[in-house]
Amino acid sequence: MTRKSRRIIVFICVVIFLVAAPPIILYSLGYRIDIKHLTIVATGGIYVRTAPTGVSITIDSTNTEKTGLLSDAVFVQDLVPGQHSVSITKDGYFDYKKNLSVKENEVTKLEHITLIKKQTPVATLETNASNFFVAPDKNTILLTQTKGSVINFETITANDLQKRQLSSAIKNSSIKDVIWSADSKKALLLMTNGGYSLLDLSLNTIASFPSLANAKQPSFNPANPGQIYYIKNNNLFINTQTAPLLKNVAAYQVSSQDITWLSYDGFLYASSLDGTTNIKITTAAFQVKKANTYKLISTAGMNFLQENTALYLLNKKTQAFELYKNPVTTVKTSPDGQKIAVTDDHHVFITILQGPSAVEKRQLTSFAEPIQNFYWLNSDYLILQLQNTIVISEIDYRDTVNTVDLSSGMTVNNIPIAIKNPQIFFNSQDRKLYFLNQNSFFVSDPLTP
Repeated sequence: MTRKSRRIIVFICVVIFLVAAPPIILYSLGYRIDIKHLTIVATGGIYVRTAPTGVSITIDSTNTEKTGLLSDAVFVQDLVPGQHSVSITKDGYFDYKKNLSVKENEVTKLEHITLIKKQTPVATLETNASNFFVAPDKNTILLTQTKGSVINFETITANDLQKRQLSSAIKNSSIKDVIWSADSKKALLLMTNGGYSLLDLSLNTIASFPSLANAKQPSFNPANPGQIYYIKNNNLFINTQTAPLLKNVAAYQVSSQDITWLSYDGFLYASSLDGTTNIKITTAAFQVKKANTYKLISTAGMNFLQENTALYLLNKKTQAFELYKNPVTTVKTSPDGQKIAVTDDHHVFITILQGPSAVEKRQLTSFAEPIQNFYWLNSDYLILQLQNTIVISEIDYRDTVNTVDLSSGMTVNNIPIAIKNPQIFFNSQDRKLYFLNQNSFFVSDPLTP
């Protein structure tokens, strides 16, 4: 081979190296060519964590990986910035799909995904029930059974599903609501005629409570179930004394240490349990109208005031109530205390908390059927009681919100049941759904792993 030929070969090799080396180096450093825009961009990644195990996770219909016993997560790297589709599937479960945005040199996380089973076996606990109420311990369930003009009572314990018929009954009335003592041993029954009865589960007795007739907002003292607070004639009373504790009270909330209350002068106060000391909390007066109804809600370090259907939040900086949402039907905090879910008749709104302040409020989803009630399934999912449907919804509002119709797969002994005007309770202790449907009371298998 001549010297000239060798020089040409060396020259060609150098040119190839100079041309090929930069792309190879850039590729190894995580850069790619964006074909759509004909530019070189840094890549990102998507991290997905889900339950149960053994699911297939597909990114962009091409990259498919499975989770296993040792890992419940998948991390896909070297993704060009932009929108990428994620699909999570497992036999016997509803599919999960979402489009996520990936940015240069960043990892987009899709965590805490829970797949829901397509079939939900349920068992019948009672076939003649008219209503049910769950105690604070989440273990005692009070069922009412109406026969003619008589209401009989039965309790079911959630941990072992044991039933106990109570000897007490109520005649010629019906129950509108139940207020429980903190120890779950006593229940104050609000009757539709405005009267109250006290049910003592320890003694298996029920007795009328004439002094509370037409009282408003009754509640047990958390530290003493023998004491009941209530509002009457715009004053706050306790059943153990005749004189009012506090005057001009529109709404109140009792803790084990003090009473927080809204006065008709428009200010929020904190008082001792005996009403002898008062501290003004708010600096600006809220316009209180005697024709309206008020309720104080303290949750996740935040203080809300509900006026009819309007919900106000106490601004910790200005110490004044500001409109949060109107209308509102239900407010509940997530188990981790970091999120607040609010519903109106057809919509769900989520607020993400950062410290003591609300930092973001977003509409999650909407439903054609009216929302009757809801519970947190965990800190990332809700279970909603609609008019004739039971729905589970994620709270991740990026792209489409994944929802599934849980009631469509409910079966008793493999026979589907029709859901109509259900009344639900999700027990976070055993992860089971308890619900009343057409006078039958059911319990499901655990809904989450």
